[in-house]
Amino acid sequence: MTKDQIGDYLTEEELSGIKKMLTDLNAAKLKLADTIIESEKYKSVIKVIREKLHENERGLIEKYGKDASISLETGKVTQNPIKKEN
Repeated sequence: MTKDQIGDYLTEEELSGIKKMLTDLNAAKLKLADTIIESEKYKSVIKVIREKLHENERGLIEKYGKDASISLETGKVTQNPIKKEN
């Protein structure tokens, strides 16, 4: 059997080009998977922080009242006037 009887072959350049593209594709897929995993991790972190923030807010509302405003710069608590309905 000769080379022509069993089919053509890619050139070394063509074969190495395809192999490089497949390697690059797999690397990109791996980076994407890592990014998705990292994203899920941070979603969990954000959820926990939000829950703690809401718990803290409920405590502050209980202590200072629901109409209180707190300056995040100074920590000063002021009471907002209650609006009367007509």
